[in-house]
Formats: sequence, structure tokens, C-alpha cells
Amino acid sequence: MVDRHESVSVFSSLQDAVVEALAEISSWPEKETSSRAVQLQSALRQSEFCIARLVFKKVFDYNVVLCKISQRRSIDLYEAVNTAEDIISEMKSLRQNAECEFHEFLFSAQETAQNQGFCLDMPRLTPRQINRCNVAAATNEEYFRVGIFIPLLDSFIANLESRFTADKSIIGGLRYLIPADPTVGPTTKQIQSIKVLGEFYKEDLTKLLEELVPELRLWYKKQQPFAFFPFLQRFSPD
Repeated sequence: MVDRHESVSVFSSLQDAVVEALAEISSWPEKETSSRAVQLQSALRQSEFCIARLVFKKVFDYNVVLCKISQRRSIDLYEAVNTAEDIISEMKSLRQNAECEFHEFLFSAQETAQNQGFCLDMPRLTPRQINRCNVAAATNEEYFRVGIFIPLLDSFIANLESRFTADKSIIGGLRYLIPADPTVGPTTKQIQSIKVLGEFYKEDLTKLLEELVPELRLWYKKQQPFAFFPFLQRFSPD
């Protein structure tokens, strides 16, 4: 995903030059090459592509942080889930304020279209359409917002939620098996997470689920420094 983000970023910065290069290649006498250049140039100058490219760039700008966390050698999965939740929150904010947020996307797209010599227009609508978006809209802005901007955000949010946040309770339970500070636990939140974890792995457990919480409390006791080194208790301030 990091490579995809870099590809989208580089392409976005060089798109005008790419279109100019394709225009030059389209005039070459070699028919197969010039024909492909014409097709690519036409695709890049499609209004839907122009809008979608800007939305993907925005989404990848947020997502690249999560991708870098996920590619670490010592990945903290719980940190990745929390980062995913932050990204989802930002995406939902864009989604809830779609009318205002999309106006900036449209302005950028119009600049790109002007630089490349075409206009942003919604396609002709038909009573029945299966190969492209066929949203009924009064204006170009409404069409691209409802037909491209919002669906892409919804898809991205749904994918993040299914891949990360759906299993957060399971990940939290695993995290609490090695307590960061056993002297203050297990807390109610940690016990609940362990119960969820136990329920998830109940078919693999050799003990009853009711035994998990007492065993967790004993495990936390053994994680405390004085539990391992009783002779240190004489040096305790207490």
C-alpha cells in the first residue's frame, strides 16, 4: 500500500506532463503505439477518472501512516488498530461533511481539467445503466459527489472496519495477557477483554471459561516484581 501511495502521489504531480507526452506519442506514424497513446490520453481526460484520482490521493495520504505501522518488524497490532480507528474517524468526518469537503476536490479537479484542455461534465444518463454510475443529479458537483466521492469513502471505511476494528476486542485480550503494569490490574476492562478472548478461543481451551479470570488474577500476581524475588520485600519502603 505504501508503494501505491507513492505511485498515486508521483502520478498526480506528473499528470500534466504525462498527458502532454501521450499527445506527442499519438502523432507518431507507428499506428499501434499512437493508437494506444490516444486511448490512454482519452482515459486520463475522463471526468470520473479525474475526480477518483483526487479522492484516492486524499485517502492514501491518511492510510500511508497505517501502512508504515503494519510493515514494521516489531509491529504493535493494538497501535495499528487504534490508528485505523483514527483514520476511520477522519474519513467519517469527510463523509458527514461531504457537501462542503467535496467542493474543494471539485475545484482541484476543475484546475486539472483546464490545464489538460477538457471540461468536467457528468455523462449522459440513461434509464438503465450497468457499466457506470447512473446517479440522477441536477449539477455536475452533485453527480460526482454522490456517484464517486461518497461511494469511495464508504468502501474505504467499510474495508478498514472489517480488517481492523472488528477484532479489536480479541487483540485487546491478547495484549492484556502480558500486563504493562501488573500492580494495577487486572482492571474491569482487562477482565472483559480476556473473557471475549476466551470465548473466541473456547474450542482450543482445556479449561472452563469460568477459570480464566481467577487464573488471570494469579498470573498478574506472578508478574509483580516481589512475587519473583520475595527477599526484595525487606527493602520495600512499606
